[in-house]
Amino acid sequence: MEDLFRHFWWIIFPIFGMGMGVYGMWIDHRRRRDAIDLLKVYAQKGAEPPPELTRVMAQMADPWGLNSTNSSGRYNELWSMATFLALCAGFSFAAYAGPAEAAWAFVMVAIIMGIFAIGALIIVLVKLRDLKR
Repeated sequence: MEDLFRHFWWIIFPIFGMGMGVYGMWIDHRRRRDAIDLLKVYAQKGAEPPPELTRVMAQMADPWGLNSTNSSGRYNELWSMATFLALCAGFSFAAYAGPAEAAWAFVMVAIIMGIFAIGALIIVLVKLRDLKR
């Protein structure tokens, strides 16, 4: 058992990350459920909910700002694209200049980072197209 832990100690980090992701989703679910319950109370009373509540609900529906009409989200995606391009270039250089037995791993990571950069560019272009409408 000790030998197994010695070889796979790094698996603790992905397991912890997955646990934090599940916890974050559970907290987000509870927040949305509570907000919907509050809207139900206003609906039962026949009252109009305050504008602050509807604004918060709209933000909860689009937490990443992907459907926002403002232009500030465009710069977030440009930074993502630049970061992924830099990582792609760095891993490409590591594949070229690094040890030959590890080159395939660096090439795979460089390809993935390049795909992410292209995805961020597509998101920027779609947002720009939607802003022009």
